Amino acid sequence: MERFDAATNLQIDEVVRLVGEVLGDGAEAGYLFGSAVHGGLRPDSDLDLLFIATRRTNENERRALIDGFMSISRSRGDADGRRHLEVTIVVHSDIRPWRYPPPMEFQYGDWWRPEFQAGDLAPWTSPNADLAVILTAVRSEGVPLFGPPAVDSIEAIPRDDLDRAMRDVVPDLLQELDGDTRNVLLTLARVWFTLETGVIESKGDAADWALERLPDGRGDALRLARDAYLGATTHAWIDPAAISMARADAEAIVQSLHQGSETRMDLGHARKLLALAEAAPAKTGAPLGTIRLATQDDADAIDELMKQSIGDLFPQFYDERQTASSIVHIGSVDRMLIADGTYFVVEDAGELIACGGWSRRDKLYTGSGEGSGDARLLDPAKEPARVRAMFVRPDRTRRGLGTRILEACEAAAAAERFRVLALMATLPGLQLYERYGFMVTERTSIPLPDGVTIGGAAMQMPIRQPSGSTAARAT
Repeated sequence: MERFDAATNLQIDEVVRLVGEVLGDGAEAGYLFGSAVHGGLRPDSDLDLLFIATRRTNENERRALIDGFMSISRSRGDADGRRHLEVTIVVHSDIRPWRYPPPMEFQYGDWWRPEFQAGDLAPWTSPNADLAVILTAVRSEGVPLFGPPAVDSIEAIPRDDLDRAMRDVVPDLLQELDGDTRNVLLTLARVWFTLETGVIESKGDAADWALERLPDGRGDALRLARDAYLGATTHAWIDPAAISMARADAEAIVQSLHQGSETRMDLGHARKLLALAEAAPAKTGAPLGTIRLATQDDADAIDELMKQSIGDLFPQFYDERQTASSIVHIGSVDRMLIADGTYFVVEDAGELIACGGWSRRDKLYTGSGEGSGDARLLDPAKEPARVRAMFVRPDRTRRGLGTRILEACEAAAAAERFRVLALMATLPGLQLYERYGFMVTERTSIPLPDGVTIGGAAMQMPIRQPSGSTAARAT
């Protein structure tokens, strides 16, 4: 490919070579998309690439891809002409036949360097609503790097699913507003444009469109973001006045989404997320909070955390009726877990921010209702221990809290001579469990006591040799 400068062409070639070396025959197709093929690369534009694989990646392959991309991609402070990479990998069978939201197999972005360097090999969310947007863009304008044309590899994404994807990415965007202000404002403008037109436009053009439609007194921050994107100015977004201005523009855009259709955006929820973004502490590499065993005095706070987490995450995967039923039937801690001393909480500044546990008893999940054999003690030599009721407060996700609780559960179960862990996963938790080492044994529908069913998966993993420290520290 010779359409760019030498440094950019070299980066693209190095990415394609790395994917081929790591995936081998598993690499089916690769596409360049985004600014590189639509609107032109700007001074700070990423290189956006999508690869379709015939199979899943394993831990060693993900590690090799991450190490390679970190070497190829631009680092903060680089001045050698390299660009930041955003590389996404999907598995063919996950996108054909189409279903929403699709699973994301792998994604590299430089915003995740701290997580990668800390050893997190899969910090992305899966299933991932944004994939509907990516696949639509690639099918429309993607340039093949190898493999067939994109229209032959990717099914047309239904307009309803594209609109839903645009809505579903807004909560995550709002939580990143303070840390990635320019990109969040521009992406919100593009979300608004796409919801109105059904077309995915460049960020600069979408910002122009949005600026013409924002109410009087709004748009200063979006205008700064657009100008910086086009290379006409620079802005660091570090002073409180600028951040306040950005929040005002973000809320104005979300208000416009809400006015366009009652189903498009929960305005109250968006405002709550803007408030959380303002109040949330900065992410650091240090462990967040203290893990300990729950007590009965924690039960009400645990219930509140569960319901908050379900109310925030489940609408991204389930409809309104399923979410409401889950809040009632799943969002309540099983007091037997607390009494057995097998349920953990993570506490930070006097507040519970995560919870989860395991069980030596037969009950698999809270929403299954009451069964006569629920209290039966399992045989560690023949039956798997249960992992139960994992939840993280919405403003503390992607901090490693779920993994810390799983480590505590695994160590405690191993100490009682269990050999296998089993769980019933709801869709929001699949990515965490798969990243930890669980394998899906059956895709299933989970029945709740009121007759509502939700999609889920039965999962298992062998217990590894315990490190001997995590569970002890939690007591």
